[in-house]
Amino acid sequence: MGALPRYAAVRSGTAPAHGGGRRGFTLVELLLVIALIGMFAAAFVVNFDAMLNESESEAVESAFWLAVREARTRALVDRVPQAVRFDEESWTFVVEADGGRGVRRFPIARENWSPEVRLEVKFQKRVPPSQYALIAGELVELREIETVRFFPDGTCTPFVAAFEVGSVERSIEIDPWTGAELLEEEEAA
Repeated sequence: MGALPRYAAVRSGTAPAHGGGRRGFTLVELLLVIALIGMFAAAFVVNFDAMLNESESEAVESAFWLAVREARTRALVDRVPQAVRFDEESWTFVVEADGGRGVRRFPIARENWSPEVRLEVKFQKRVPPSQYALIAGELVELREIETVRFFPDGTCTPFVAAFEVGSVERSIEIDPWTGAELLEEEEAA
């Protein structure tokens, strides 16, 4: 009679002579794969709350930079000093010329914000070392100011913009000569 065709051997429960009898994964292999997937998932979990706060802080910074750019440009073009302040009630950066003329507002885009997000914006000025104060064991080098001014010669009040959006804090120090962000100096090696 002859040998059975390959499919007939499988159907009858006998294994073909040329291959091994193994046709699946063992329980140990399956458990090992599940454990590896669990370890990778735990290592690469994305913190969605931090991502939301990051986009919220980006919205604050975006409105801030728009206001700074507008104030600097208007001061240069109109040859009139401009002031930038933050309106806490409307969450808006306000640019106005001296005397309150030509007010322009830059609201923070917060359509997708959680209602319980807390926002704090402060403008601060560095004080000279002779005016440093030691309060409750901390050296105070900054003094809070209401507005920052941009002048027709391209300069501005030297200031630090401090933002606190939810749990994210960020400070931007502005160069008074260029109106750009001052980067931290690299530490000496």
